[in-house]
Amino acid sequence: MGLFTRLSITELYLLGKWNYETYTKEYLEDEGEHKLDFIPDQPDDRPDPILVTDPQPDPNYTNIVPISGLFDRNQYNEGAASPPHDATIGLAEYSNANFLTEDTMWKYPHPRIEDTTYQEIDWLNPEEVVAEDGDTDSRLYIRYKDGIGVNIAHLAAVDYWFEDYVDHAELEHKFLLDKLCWKDYAAKLIPRAVGYSAGLLDYFFRGEMGVACLPIFFDNGIYALWVKIMNTTATQETMSDGTFSLVCRYTPTGGSPDGSDDIFVQCPDTACTTLQHGDEHEALFYLTQPIPIENYQSVRCALAFQGSLGNESGAVVGKSFTLEEEIKFNEEWDNGLDGNYPWTHTTADDNPPNGSTTNIIEDNILIKKNIRYAGNRTGRYNISFLYIPGSGVAITPYTYLQFKIDQLSINEIPPAPEGYQTHYQVLMLYFNEGALNLQFSIDGQWMDLGWPNVGYYSFTPEAIMLDNIHQLFLNYGIEIPEPLYLNRIGFGQRLYELEDPSTVQHIQTMRVDFIRVIEEKQEEGQE
Repeated sequence: MGLFTRLSITELYLLGKWNYETYTKEYLEDEGEHKLDFIPDQPDDRPDPILVTDPQPDPNYTNIVPISGLFDRNQYNEGAASPPHDATIGLAEYSNANFLTEDTMWKYPHPRIEDTTYQEIDWLNPEEVVAEDGDTDSRLYIRYKDGIGVNIAHLAAVDYWFEDYVDHAELEHKFLLDKLCWKDYAAKLIPRAVGYSAGLLDYFFRGEMGVACLPIFFDNGIYALWVKIMNTTATQETMSDGTFSLVCRYTPTGGSPDGSDDIFVQCPDTACTTLQHGDEHEALFYLTQPIPIENYQSVRCALAFQGSLGNESGAVVGKSFTLEEEIKFNEEWDNGLDGNYPWTHTTADDNPPNGSTTNIIEDNILIKKNIRYAGNRTGRYNISFLYIPGSGVAITPYTYLQFKIDQLSINEIPPAPEGYQTHYQVLMLYFNEGALNLQFSIDGQWMDLGWPNVGYYSFTPEAIMLDNIHQLFLNYGIEIPEPLYLNRIGFGQRLYELEDPSTVQHIQTMRVDFIRVIEEKQEEGQE
């Protein structure tokens, strides 16, 4: 007998029966010590994005889809000095260049015998292995040299009949593949196959969107969503020629928490022409029915883009998000003149007996009137003022102001010297105890404060106004301190003293629907 135990008849039969596929099937089902871990957790187990962004198909073929790079990226070609094995080659290239099969052993450029430890076999120290027939055998194995190919301890086993072939040219007869080889092969090939399969799924679902959302309230309900959509696709492909669709669902008051009673609300689609990677698209989605404000914490939204992604037409990109924005301040005038906060309102006793002052709530709208009767020259005012308890409302770069004032009118402008005015109606916001201020009014009714650090903005009556507070200051070049707090809010009407008694009755009217401060939610991928 030679150095190694010769094959038995049983073992010859088993070697013919066993192969990589049958071995892998057995050990995939094994729950014992031989069970293999096929999780793709190594750096090269998952494909590099370049496989689909730059697949480099064979120029002899046309209309090759990008996913062809997952299988063959033309990186393993004749003349390669060493078998490639990183994640920038296709799965077919990886397996062909680095692994052996019994019927094609040493017949391709790689693996080649010169890349192995064939010339360095330690003949006196074989491994003790449990052979296919259950007996313990002594075997020698070759592997790749350091720095070449895949790190496989058992690339091939030296055949039992090796000494009979030493002087023969049939190199393929000197080696065989056994269970240890197949185990090492499976430990490399299956995680790579799983990782590349996941890469294929990632390709089909590669489109990604970042979302920032701000609900727009009206009559104590969400009636629209202002959404900023960013193209965050990792492959940096452009989204174009498509539409954005939005569906919202919420759990009504008393509804089951398992979602079985949820109500779905569809929004009309909005167009997307071109959205390059890293760019933002702003869209206003109107809900087909309002969502009650008391249910807004349960709202979940599904945003979908359908159109072209890179060169692929008919692509679909999805994004789910919730409405967990913080409503930092909310006054809807649904709790009478006291409102939701300790407001103070001017009364008739605060003015001389030259007119009337009224503040009433009608249909959840604050209606303010400041009237000076004809024949009077003295001034009068009507102010609804709130000093927000505590430090006030904290303002961040993502804090927005929402308000709706339906009417800001005066029946006749009072006479005034040139360059002056003798009346105003405004919404005033005071920050950091008046260090910074914002004033909102319409043409002809401003209050000229003459203060530093004031931003003046006009608005459209009956429209819902939505503005980023930080941006309102930045537009005026006003430096924003840290921290920034909203401390006071005032809805003011004033008729100044005239030089002569007025010949007409002056009537100022303000109708305030709501005012809100909301924090915009920043989803992952959106900053």
